[in-house]
Parts: sequence; C-alpha cells; structure tokens
Amino acid sequence: MNDARINWQRMVLLVAVRLIQYLHQFVVSGRDQAFVIDDSLFSGW
Repeated sequence: MNDARINWQRMVLLVAVRLIQYLHQFVVSGRDQAFVIDDSLFSGW
C-alpha cells in the first residue's frame, strides 16, 4: 500500500470512467465505438 502509483492509477481510472460516461451521450447508437488517446508529441512544427 505504500506504492504511490496506486492512487494515480485510481485517479486515472475514475477520470476515464467519468469522461466516457460524459461522451456516451454524443454517441449514435448502432455504430462502432472507439476512444483513442494519443500522448505522442508533434515534431517538426
């Protein structure tokens, strides 16, 4: 329980759940769903 990652993992999970619940209202039923998070940096700008 002394591992600091546990709280971060829980926070990220809770934020993701809330975000998906919020975005779900904008989804058209009957279509495929995908949620993509890309954390790569842009280079060459």
